[in-house]
Amino acid sequence: MTTTEFDAQIAVSPEQKESNGTANLAAQFSAFMLRLNSEKNYSNELELASWLVSQRLEQGHVCLDLRSFSGRQVYFPGREQAVILPNYEDWLQALQASSVVGKPGEFRPLILDQQGRLYLQRYWRYEQCLAQAIYNKAQPNSLDFNVDMGILKKGVKQLFSTALQTEPDWQRVAVINAVLRRFCIISGGPGTGKTTTVIKLLILLVQQASDPLRIILGAPTGKAAARLQESIRSAKANLKINQNTLDQIPEEAVTLHRLLGVAPGVVSQRKRKQLAADVVIIDEASMIDLSLMVKLVEMLPSRCRLILLGDKDQLSSVSAGSVLSDLCQQTGQYSAALVQHVEQLGGDVIPLCDGVNSAIQDSVVILQKSYRFKEDSGIGRLAKYTLLGNESAFIQELKNQSSTDIAWIESKDETQTCTAALTAGYKAFFQVVHEHVTPEKIFSIFDRFRILAAHRHGRTGVDGLNARVEQIFQKEYAAKIYDQWYAGRPVMVLENNNLLGVANGDIGLVLHSVEHNNELRVFFESSGGEAKLLHPERLPRHETAFAITVHKSQGSEFEQIMFVLPEDNMPILSRELLYTAITRAKEKIILSGSELLFKQALKRSVVRSSGLMDQINTL
Repeated sequence: MTTTEFDAQIAVSPEQKESNGTANLAAQFSAFMLRLNSEKNYSNELELASWLVSQRLEQGHVCLDLRSFSGRQVYFPGREQAVILPNYEDWLQALQASSVVGKPGEFRPLILDQQGRLYLQRYWRYEQCLAQAIYNKAQPNSLDFNVDMGILKKGVKQLFSTALQTEPDWQRVAVINAVLRRFCIISGGPGTGKTTTVIKLLILLVQQASDPLRIILGAPTGKAAARLQESIRSAKANLKINQNTLDQIPEEAVTLHRLLGVAPGVVSQRKRKQLAADVVIIDEASMIDLSLMVKLVEMLPSRCRLILLGDKDQLSSVSAGSVLSDLCQQTGQYSAALVQHVEQLGGDVIPLCDGVNSAIQDSVVILQKSYRFKEDSGIGRLAKYTLLGNESAFIQELKNQSSTDIAWIESKDETQTCTAALTAGYKAFFQVVHEHVTPEKIFSIFDRFRILAAHRHGRTGVDGLNARVEQIFQKEYAAKIYDQWYAGRPVMVLENNNLLGVANGDIGLVLHSVEHNNELRVFFESSGGEAKLLHPERLPRHETAFAITVHKSQGSEFEQIMFVLPEDNMPILSRELLYTAITRAKEKIILSGSELLFKQALKRSVVRSSGLMDQINTL
């Protein structure tokens, strides 16, 4: 079952009708559309469609696919009985007759395209704008760079092994592809070497340039930007390349919101200046929603290269859109021209498209070899079975006693065993908090372990798990938790604040500061190595972060993860959520939940409604 099917069945359950804020917003929107409609007769079809398109947007979908919803049973606020949605043809005809519904290109509140997708006007324009920008950059004949093939071939030979291989070196394919075009997506799972690939790409681009390149590195969150910086520095240190070339590769990465000068969730109509950049590289691109991606491409100069990095199989953005996974739909086969270039420059033989090849297909390279997980890695196998939706193999792996990197806490053992696991996970951190060690040392210990939850509220949500850890901290280690602020409290910032130098997703630790008469301060790691201090009262909106949601963990990795499933089936449970949680762990993962819930999560795949690829393919 996809989330499209699941959401349709539980759009609003009877007990949620009056309390669901999202549902109430959707109801208000549908009422507004009815008032705007110039037709005097009440339109049941318009009311239902308006309500659903608003509700679907809140669930992350860019549009409402009328075909997939027609004839379904859903609950709506204010109605005691379930509603059977109209059949497709009747629904389509009624909407086409409405004065608030227009065709693509018309200025109406709602837009209905030829495939039966209904959009809010703004989101139709977002999708159209992004489709055109990606199409333009992906065109091979639009490349006006003078690429010296001799220099490129020499550089590729210098950076990659020349040993004969039976399979393509997809890192090598990716860098060749990205040098030859203005738009490229490099996708891959954990440990496939995305950052290493980017460093090699930047070296090849620097070698091609007659003048210093203006390179910008970015990521959706502060944590992801910090990890990108660390990875770039580490990769540069391990490459035996001319120092002058390496010096031209920047190490600083910024958050996307800071780069674009926008506040999260705020729509700005002002014209923004274009970025002064020749190359823009964005990591963790799966986290970027449609509106933010549009703002990014609008600020890129026409000659600027855009390289997106990320894992197409991870959770999509919190807000509407699944841009990275949409763009990676058509992959695995390439045009004759690219196949020839790759073989001539690197010796790799990649699959030739046996039909009509689109420019976007040539722009996507999937890294397939993981250098993190060995053949006998339980985590690696769990991740693979999750993507395949293989329930029996997944459960068998959970029960496999020989997998030292996997532990499973079943529901029947949950209370006592889970508490023991929480205690053990943070034991080293609890012990070191009050010792005379540097904040950097405390951070390194804290980042070894993290608790992940699927949702926020309840006993198995973020709030409940954080409360349980605080109880353990107080009971086992005599922590003095009298109020909100105490030594050892981790806090996650929930909004960007450029003046304070903190970003959404940044995690700080509350510790005693020797420099401030042993008063409490919030310490944040900085790229320079020394921690940054803030007074607790100056901190923007935040929350305790012993446990965080899987969504908030994106862009981070930890030695050990404990993932706690909810007690009941929820729409948020999906393969993508499970895969994202599992792949945050580098050495060990502890999974807490019932066998039934794992199976239900594996049955459900997130499919967000979108017309992005159709728009690109029709250009």
